[in-house]
Amino acid sequence: MKLDVDGVLFALRAAAEKMGDFTPEFDIEVMAHANFDLDFELERGKEISLEELDTDNGLLSVQGRQVLLYIPDQWDIAKTLADPKNGSRFHVADCSTLNDMKARKRFERYKVTNNLSGVFDIYGTDRATGRSVESESELKVCQNCLKLLNYKGFSTARDRSIFNNFSIEEFFSTYSSLFSHLPKHNKYLQGGGYSDDWKVVSDRQRTAANYTCTECRVDLSDHKSLVHVHHNNGNKRDNRPENLKVVCADCHKKEPNHEHMHVKYSDIQIIKQFRRNQGLDHVGNWDEAFALADTAVHGLLKYCQRGNRTVPEIGYEVTNSQGAVIAELEIAWPEEKKGIFIDAEAAQNARSMGWHLYSLGQAMKSFQ
Repeated sequence: MKLDVDGVLFALRAAAEKMGDFTPEFDIEVMAHANFDLDFELERGKEISLEELDTDNGLLSVQGRQVLLYIPDQWDIAKTLADPKNGSRFHVADCSTLNDMKARKRFERYKVTNNLSGVFDIYGTDRATGRSVESESELKVCQNCLKLLNYKGFSTARDRSIFNNFSIEEFFSTYSSLFSHLPKHNKYLQGGGYSDDWKVVSDRQRTAANYTCTECRVDLSDHKSLVHVHHNNGNKRDNRPENLKVVCADCHKKEPNHEHMHVKYSDIQIIKQFRRNQGLDHVGNWDEAFALADTAVHGLLKYCQRGNRTVPEIGYEVTNSQGAVIAELEIAWPEEKKGIFIDAEAAQNARSMGWHLYSLGQAMKSFQ
């Protein structure tokens, strides 16, 4: 059993703070670990300067960690507590509203967090009584952020339920592959709710399937940890063979109601490489493009589909004159030498071969 030391210490520290003033009287090396300190601050809400925020992909991050921004100081906290729709929106992308706030030098009012609960520490004045109030409340997401990213087709589908039913955990899962660090304590990693014999059942199913995904058909017998077993009906204790399906981590993430799954960029790249090596990366239509593409670029693909662009290649490798791979692009139109990149270093290599490349953030903004 692998002990998540950072996670245990994180929980202990949070529990101690709830008991009152917290001044640790012990000093062990792991407590000074920079990742632990930053993760703790982000979980609780951290004030941040503009220079510390990364927006390269159109999303918001701090040192490789996806974050959202919110205003703890509510103009009329009584109204916010009565209905979160009355409160200030939180931001998940580098949208026009956020840029306007920056221009008006109101950015310092924000905090960042990667807390997935959807509940925020807020404060403000009750305008009816003049009292200062501190409390907790849900808040609503900024619609301009959803438009910028075309999240779940928000801009192209005009579906209000995407806004009304927005889940922070599902949103973070959708874009998890763009970040080097995953949020702490998500439900999938905790594995709660599985039967006591789940490991035995899972290993049996994966072995019977030869560690091959039943959706995209990729053989991951050399990377068995990237092969999962999915419960078709969502009941994690229903281990009947007909309710189980062996899938790769990427296909598992795309199953309905899997907002709790966070898959690392490096794992997605491994799966793509094996698909490519096994001749499983051919894209002939838009359905195949969405099936193979990372969920982080689905919003952009929907824009391209609506704009009647040709179906792009997914996970395209750019080679030099000697045939060596110098870059991998998330989306590419080889005949036009145009593409979308996640890895900035790879983009520089491809540009040297005459490619016209855009970051995901640049591409999304171009559609606005």
